[in-house]
Amino acid sequence: MEPNRVRDVMTTEVLSCTPSDSAEHCARLMWEKPCGAIAVVDGTRGPVSIITDRDICMAAWTQGRRLADITVASAMSDRLFTVRDSDRIAVAEGVMRRNGVRRLLVVDRHAELTGIISFDDIARRAEVGQTSFDDDPYSAESIASTSAALAHGARGVP
Repeated sequence: MEPNRVRDVMTTEVLSCTPSDSAEHCARLMWEKPCGAIAVVDGTRGPVSIITDRDICMAAWTQGRRLADITVASAMSDRLFTVRDSDRIAVAEGVMRRNGVRRLLVVDRHAELTGIISFDDIARRAEVGQTSFDDDPYSAESIASTSAALAHGARGVP
């Protein structure tokens, strides 16, 4: 049986930082562990935001300061979209499509961070021969629609 839950395709090794960390710290983490996004968490591992490599670049440009002097809080996204690890993959895809985001933080039933799921994770599941699940159908057409929505909303949307 093909995976059909977010937990089946998400990445469980998620880098995290706090709002008070520096953008330099995040950029270093992204460089050392090739990734484009880091979860921003509070003291209880509850996600409060996400920061991307683009967020860091734009903060450096708009604030005109060194990355060491920029806090994550001043650079991170002001919007956070999450899904539960028990949600169907189609739910995650729908959240991405509606909100123009390529990544979602994944939480458990206690709202604690358990992973991250990207559009790429979902698109990989739509390869030939994997275009639908018995009880959670989504198709190559759905993936194309989400891709178009993300491309359309790419400017100004994290």
